[in-house]
Formats: sequence, C-alpha cells, structure tokens
Amino acid sequence: MCKAKLQVAGILAMLLYHMFFIIVILPSSISRSRTRLSLWIDERQIASFFGYPLEVFIISDGSVAPYLLDPNVEESIPVIPPEVETVNLTWEAGPDIFTYWFDDLQSMDESLLYRPLLSIPSSGVIPGGPKIFQMSIPCTGRDTGIAGLELGLQIFNKNGRPIRGSPMKLKLKKQCNAIVASDLCNFDCLNGGRCGQYGFCECAQGFLGPRCEKSMCDPACENNGTCMSPEVCICPDGFSGKRCERALCKSPCQHGGRCIQEDVCWCTSGYLGNACQYSKCKPNCQNGGTCIGVNKCRCPVGYQGNLCQQRRSRRRKGIKTGYGGKKKKKKKNKRKKKKKNKKKKNKKNKNLSDKKTKNPKNKKARTRLKLKRKKTLLAEITRFARRKRRRQERQRKRAQLKKENAKRKRKPFVR
Repeated sequence: MCKAKLQVAGILAMLLYHMFFIIVILPSSISRSRTRLSLWIDERQIASFFGYPLEVFIISDGSVAPYLLDPNVEESIPVIPPEVETVNLTWEAGPDIFTYWFDDLQSMDESLLYRPLLSIPSSGVIPGGPKIFQMSIPCTGRDTGIAGLELGLQIFNKNGRPIRGSPMKLKLKKQCNAIVASDLCNFDCLNGGRCGQYGFCECAQGFLGPRCEKSMCDPACENNGTCMSPEVCICPDGFSGKRCERALCKSPCQHGGRCIQEDVCWCTSGYLGNACQYSKCKPNCQNGGTCIGVNKCRCPVGYQGNLCQQRRSRRRKGIKTGYGGKKKKKKKNKRKKKKKNKKKKNKKNKNLSDKKTKNPKNKKARTRLKLKRKKTLLAEITRFARRKRRRQERQRKRAQLKKENAKRKRKPFVR
C-alpha cells in the first residue's frame, strides 16, 4: 500500500511540473523571443554522425540553448567518428540585423587534430534566410585518441549589444586514428600527401589526384589563405576575394588590432583610430610598457608608475643598514605600545564621565541631561522622516520608468 501511494504521489508531482512548464515558462519564453535568429546542425549531419536523425539547436529564437551554458556539457556530448571531416552548420537571422565574430577556433590536442577551419569569414553579417557553412576538423594521423576542439562565437544585435548567452563556446570531441605508413605506394605522394594503408595517396587539404599533384585552387590562394574545396579559398582576418587577394583594411591595423570589416579595425584596449594608430596614453608608455587605458600602462617586471617611468628598487631582508628588518620591527613594537596606552586612558575617561552623567547630584546637571536627550530624539525623528521621503521619491521614479518602458514596448513592430 505504501509503495502504491508513493507511486501515485510521484505521478501527481510530475503532472504538476509539466502543467507549470506549459502555463508559465513556455508563454514567457515565447513572449520574450521576437527574433528568428537561430543556429543548428542538420538532421542528415547528425544521422551520419550517430545513426539517428535529430536537429541540434545551438541558438534558437535569439538566445543560446540553455544546455550549452551547463559547465558539464562535454561529458554528455557524443564523440564524432573519424570518418567525418566536416560539420555542416545552418543559420538565419530573419528580418533583423545581426553581426557575428568567431573569436576563438582551436584544437585542444594539436598532436591529434589540426586547428578547425571555417568556410566563411571570421566576422561579418548573418544572412536573413537559412544558409549552410562548413567547419573542417581534419585529424593529423600521427596518434590515436579522442581530441577536443573549441569554437568561440560572439553575436551582436544592430545596436552593438551581445545577445543573451553571448559570448558562447561550443566544445566538441572527435575520434582520431593513426595512419600507418606503408610501402604499398609505388610512387611518391606530392604536396604533403601521405601513403595510406590501401596503397593510395591521402592528399593534404587543397590538393587532389593520384599523386596529389593537382591543386584544387588554381591559381593558389594568396596571403596565407587555405584551399577548402575546388576554387574556394578561406581567407585569414583582413583579406577577402576569390584568392584572398584583396585587403579589407588599406592601412594595416596597428598595436594588435584586427581587421573585421572594410577599413574598420577592432582595436585593443588603450588604442583608437581607424588603424588603431592613436594611443590613449600621452606621453607614450616607457620602458616597454603597453597602454591599457587613459594614461594607464601595463609595466614590465622591474618598472612602475602610470607611464612605467620609475624603476623598482630591490630590497634585501635582514640587513641593518638602509632598508633593514630589525629597525622596522622595533618601530612597530613602539607604535603598538603607544596605541595600547591610549586605549586604556580613553576607557578610564569614559567610565568616569558615565558615572557622572548617570547619577548627577546637581539639578542643573539633570536638566542638561534631559535637554540633550530631547535633542537626540528630535534629530533621530528628522532623520527617519528624510529617509522615508527619499524612499517614496525613488518608488515614484521607478513607477514612472516602468510606465514609459511599457508604452515603448506596445509600439507596433515595423520591418
């Protein structure tokens, strides 16, 4: 009987939880999300990975999926098989304007997995309709094991503010197998290709043919661009075009800045200008320091000051002369003794004054005490009244702000 009652109670609790989710949480999430911004992995891609079709959403309705914000996501994500070398991602922004920036693309085990590469620029504008882009994750073939990779993404709205959950980091795992070098190939593999275990050349990225003699991109990609597929070059930051031949920023970005759009540099803290050529520190930082704010420098070891103009003096412990330790200890002990004596004197004076005030013998002293008490009461009452007025004024201002925000939100959505 007890077990049956417990089962019934558990079922009722689950029903109440689902009702709360449908009535409270779902409507609030639908009302908040007013954008079509989304990023997901196709059903076909997931089916090729793990054998069953499923759409995995990374961003849905303008906010990052909550399970990605969990710090223990890596343990639950399944491992990508070694046959898969590219991951297809789809995204769309709808009628709104959103910009993106892939700030971090790295392999956690470079001996197993190369650095991931994207088929789109590292920064730009998200397309309105659904569009597919690829992320290549090739293994090195040196060792066997499970390699981790990290994809850092930041998304901003038209006002330049990050969306909810941005910046985000997508962490994946891939199984990599070692390629056993064999003598089955009767010819040499060119352009960084390797002889596989079946007697055929396995070409490096950007090359094809039986001996890897043909380049997929002819002419080759310029400015350290990488050939991803036939006649498709992936350009590094600051370059664009079919062959990465065109520089986005005519004047190169200085002081560690990044070229993110045409003639627009993303400057580090402490620098400004179209090419990050102007420093916020005037005069400039000295002795190899770097500017991090308005007249604030990060100094190297051995220097100090706002502009790193002063050299730190090295102090030695235990020497009597100069900055000796024994003289300092004596001075500290003297100060402590003086403080203790002062505290004792103050306590004695307070005790004497309290005795006089509590039991005064003269009538004049009693009247003075009464007047003092009345004055303190009046002062406390006035203070309390002032605080109350200030609280009421703050509450009125908050109510006005809420009304104004509600009016602004009621305005119709205009495309």
